[in-house]
Amino acid sequence: MLGGRLVIVEQEAAVVAEILNQRAGGETLQNIADYLNKKGISGKLGGKWHPSTVSYLINRQAAQKQPRPVRAIAQRIVMRLAHRTKLLFQEIPNLS
Repeated sequence: MLGGRLVIVEQEAAVVAEILNQRAGGETLQNIADYLNKKGISGKLGGKWHPSTVSYLINRQAAQKQPRPVRAIAQRIVMRLAHRTKLLFQEIPNLS
């Protein structure tokens, strides 16, 4: 985090990309963890990789890419339409 904002750390992003590519290629969680450990790539806190750690990272990435729930999207659309409708009726001059 830098100045209250999240920033991408290039090395970490490369590790995440490698993990996702290997998993997409059909590698098991154990094989991915073994590969990272053999390459000498430490986990975020400096420890060794385990299948559960790899799984957590994959699931976290998937959750971040999930679309917003339909209900939340629908609520935002309704609120925007309600706001626009209110503005439209306020802008119509009184014709009486």
